[in-house]
Amino acid sequence: MRSLKIYLILLLSVLAHQNTIARMADDMPKSGATAKEWASLGKVWGLIKYHHPAITKGKMNWDSVLLKTIPVYDQAADKKTREQLIMKMVQDLGPLPPSTPDSVIANIRNKPDLSWIKNSGFSAGLASGLENISKQHTPGKQRYVDFMKDSGLAISLFINENPYPEVTYPSLEYRLLAVFRYWNIVEYWYPYKDLTKEKWSVNLDKFIADAISAKDEPAYFKLVQNMVATIRDSHGYAASRRSQQLIGYNTMPFSVKFIGQQAVVNWVDTAYKGTDLKKGDVLQNINGLAVETILDNYRPYVSASNEAVVKREVARLLPRSPDSVVRISLLSANGNTKELTLKAKQMDARFGAKVYDFAHQRDSSFFIKEDILYINPGKFFDEQAKLVIPKLPGLKGIIFDTRQYPARGAGSIVNVLEQIMEKPGKMNLFSTVVDGYPGYFKFADGYTIEAKNPGTFKGMVAILVNEETQSTAEFTAMALKLAPNARVIGSTTAGADGNVTTPFNFPGGIRTTFTTIGVFYPDKGQTQQIGIVPDVRVEQTLEGYRNGRDE
Repeated sequence: MRSLKIYLILLLSVLAHQNTIARMADDMPKSGATAKEWASLGKVWGLIKYHHPAITKGKMNWDSVLLKTIPVYDQAADKKTREQLIMKMVQDLGPLPPSTPDSVIANIRNKPDLSWIKNSGFSAGLASGLENISKQHTPGKQRYVDFMKDSGLAISLFINENPYPEVTYPSLEYRLLAVFRYWNIVEYWYPYKDLTKEKWSVNLDKFIADAISAKDEPAYFKLVQNMVATIRDSHGYAASRRSQQLIGYNTMPFSVKFIGQQAVVNWVDTAYKGTDLKKGDVLQNINGLAVETILDNYRPYVSASNEAVVKREVARLLPRSPDSVVRISLLSANGNTKELTLKAKQMDARFGAKVYDFAHQRDSSFFIKEDILYINPGKFFDEQAKLVIPKLPGLKGIIFDTRQYPARGAGSIVNVLEQIMEKPGKMNLFSTVVDGYPGYFKFADGYTIEAKNPGTFKGMVAILVNEETQSTAEFTAMALKLAPNARVIGSTTAGADGNVTTPFNFPGGIRTTFTTIGVFYPDKGQTQQIGIVPDVRVEQTLEGYRNGRDE
């Protein structure tokens, strides 16, 4: 599922009178507790959710406890009273069973930072109780998380997370539930938590402040989008039926892609009868707003591992509109500016369909020359692999175009790769959760590519990449790098590799997801956010695109 993000412009009126300003201030959401006090409650709630047997074994609805606690916590007289409420919340769970000794965990990639227990200013009794809860281990399925296990890896699946779809503009209780739910899921189950721009613990205070100040439905949705964007994961998104309405179900009769800093028309609907809209035109503004400004305003709300993916995702949204008539400005190839008024129609199956830059990207494989083979993993199946494998020994070169998502996984490409390998090669390492230890991730063995016909292929291997190379496509490129005389050619890939958890919910019926298995090079080098780094960097140019050159 592709990312679905919303661009919201908040127009602030100039207020002339102090009494008007005061009245507006009175209308803004407030909170009696400080951000730090709310953060303490959220961290305790999350620690208990994934550690305490009363919750992990499903004896209590932990959302309900939080929703009932928040109003009382908010109205409490002071910090001491709020700590007493936290203590009561812990005591109501009943006595803990004896904890089992911690296991010795080898090859740790990362682990939770529980120093906040000592640093939150809690009384010795509460801090000791929380330390004891952190030592509880519930292996396997819990009330709020399950695991899909395969070959030593565990994909986290978040379950029983009530979407509360009827709450489109949540009250403070539900807004804080949204923050606490997401922050703790990332804290304990996200393999790349350490790659956020700021420490994950620092972000909690900001999320809380935004939740308290969110005065309407769009502001709440922006909060959710920003939280998801903060982890900088191209697998992430925030979407709901209502968010689709806010973005707009209508679309203009074209699509765009970014080439450098320019939004370039790369498809025109055949139903459009005008002659003034052409592939290669540069979109300059929409309803008077410059594309550069739109891009800047989207950026904080787009979950993207790097800037190339921000542009990719914004390009998919630019043609969409809640309006039926849209004014745009275009710059044509001859340098003339065109002002058009277009009808935006309701989206159909054509919206979001794959747009190919070049005709050859529709093919599975073909010979560019008699001894140079082009293979497109996006169209390449086992049937094609069986046909090309006998021809591999005599080739001078193979081009693997990983700028499309592999149609059936990487298996067909690996079948070819095993025929050209000189010797077996270790491809990667994984990181995966440690069963019964929330927040712990350990390195796990990855794949080894076998050499089934060594010495028979003497040619070169070119691996083409760009921002469309994501997830399994990046995994495929990693494998192909093991081929003899291999070179990666192109531009920055999406930087989001690894399996994705099933979608889970925020209050208000908003869905999201993220990467749940970490992928690394055999030397533990990072791929997330970095992507597959080209050996030969080639950026697409507007001139080349207009002239049909595959640069």
